[in-house]
Amino acid sequence: MDDKQAKKQELKDLIRKSVKDGINKEVKEEIKKSVKEFKKLVLQSDEQVKLVFDPYRKKILGTFIRSKEPLTVKQVADKLGDQPAKVHYHVQKFIKAGILELAKTENINGIIAKYYHSPYNAIMFESNTLSNDVYIAQSKAIQHSVDHAIEKFKQDLNTHWDFVKSKPKGERGQLVSQIRHLYMTPEERNEFVDTISTLLDKYSTPDDDKDVFSALVTMARIQ
Repeated sequence: MDDKQAKKQELKDLIRKSVKDGINKEVKEEIKKSVKEFKKLVLQSDEQVKLVFDPYRKKILGTFIRSKEPLTVKQVADKLGDQPAKVHYHVQKFIKAGILELAKTENINGIIAKYYHSPYNAIMFESNTLSNDVYIAQSKAIQHSVDHAIEKFKQDLNTHWDFVKSKPKGERGQLVSQIRHLYMTPEERNEFVDTISTLLDKYSTPDDDKDVFSALVTMARIQ
């Protein structure tokens, strides 16, 4: 077993231990050493939520967050099929709010190209600090996103069945499905979300030498 495989196995063992024994401080620190730090932006005011959860701005911000490299306004506009001037207007609002940052500049044929990135891996909102109207409106928007994610996962399941048919037993990969109620304090909830999000972020980098899996993760407080 080479060093890369050994480190991967060590991380798997740590995750299994955290699931079996609970994520204690020692295990949490070890996981943090093994994966890059997950950074989330928690929106705590109505104004912040309205800025980020505007449907068009969500597309712009999502493009920056999903990108592994900083992007120019024109690159984002090309991905969205829009005019750079339109995207630039909204990018400036994100910059002013500290949600996007200038990563670098390049001189391209005498024109200074500015590349931006988001320092955050995910955007979340703190329900306890929002007005009821804004919280309900954004919750409905998230419901739409969840519905879309479920439909996408169903499509990936169909792809999985086709994949299984074309492979012998030893090469079929794995299908895992679990649903359960979790009992956590607010601190434990935050710790759980951060750990899962960090692991998802680590394994989201495309790699042609690795197997590809589809994962759907969602959680909602019910009591």
